[in-house]
Amino acid sequence: MPTRPSSSRLTRSAVLVATEHAASDSVGANDDATVVVGTDAAPERAAGADSFERRVRTKLAPGLLGAIPWSAIFPDFANDGRVVNPATGAAREFSLTALRESVYVPPGAKGRAPLLFVEGANQWLEVGGTRARRHADRLGLPMAVVHNPSFVREVGAQPRPLKSLHRMLEGASNLVLHGGHFTERAAINLAYAMVDALQRNEPTYFAGESQGSILVGHALRNAHDAWVGARTPVIGAEAAEREFQERASASLFVLTFGNAWPSYPEGPNYLHLSIEGDPVPKDGSRPDNRPASDRRRYLIFERLFPGKDNFENHNIAFLNELFARTCELNGIAPGDLGRVFKLVQRGSDGTGQPLRIATAADVAWPDDMVEQLWDPARNQATVEGWALTST
Repeated sequence: MPTRPSSSRLTRSAVLVATEHAASDSVGANDDATVVVGTDAAPERAAGADSFERRVRTKLAPGLLGAIPWSAIFPDFANDGRVVNPATGAAREFSLTALRESVYVPPGAKGRAPLLFVEGANQWLEVGGTRARRHADRLGLPMAVVHNPSFVREVGAQPRPLKSLHRMLEGASNLVLHGGHFTERAAINLAYAMVDALQRNEPTYFAGESQGSILVGHALRNAHDAWVGARTPVIGAEAAEREFQERASASLFVLTFGNAWPSYPEGPNYLHLSIEGDPVPKDGSRPDNRPASDRRRYLIFERLFPGKDNFENHNIAFLNELFARTCELNGIAPGDLGRVFKLVQRGSDGTGQPLRIATAADVAWPDDMVEQLWDPARNQATVEGWALTST
């Protein structure tokens, strides 16, 4: 068995602690859900006095490209990695206090540990926050956003050549992020949160939408390397790797919407949500190091939009409705992500019956779904064929 880290070597860093069992603070007006977070530490003193902390901070320091003032060219990069409250849109520099005070708790939420959510590409700060609130409300899930900055600020009335340029920039940014040539502050902040969860050995939830899953993937890789690198001098490399996997299994829960990251480390718990026909997760076969037949880590919904590589099947607004309805069909309380992971891994609803996976016909679609479309000319008729209900 791996050696349990001593408390003297695992000084808590000033990052998110969102656990099911630690001392708690209530966030938001809803008394049904208590968001559990930790307390601020003194990171400078910890870094100077504790070899584990010092090694972690060295590993997670931004690279050379991270020192370039990207915000001079792309203004939203001034918000890279900032914490956003989905209810108010207010953004703050990353810290434990900021996270604790930025969690939005929807009415009726039952979950105690908030989801740290990273948006996909091309979502300016206020756009990402607004969309995140919609997701939180629909899932009944306490949520805070760690912002993934956008290279462009896109609006609906832009001419097609400009939109094409934006798509090109988005594709280029995906290639840069995939290659690890540039580490966004959002990924570094998430890695700190993950290391802190490993230290506490308590369930903590992270989610990435599309390009956001790339940042979550970077964060997991960095958290793994930081943990193993810091513990190897103490207990040896093999024991450090076993320790990471053991602790990650208890503490790191990762949810992706239209996953774009190719390879995840062993240990954490994963749930990848996608719609058939989505070209980004390759119809659910991505991540590449997970066999497509391993359905314990997947929820793949029936195709909504016809046509080859119809990118609308990548739209989280539709994916989120299917996911929320699936939770309802299987008696999962709003925001109870722990039960979601457990039942999907088991493959049944807890009574021995197979999980019911929602289809388009099962969802009471909000009446604004046409407004959520990325390509109305191609897909509006499909949405209008569903039974839309008043929101």
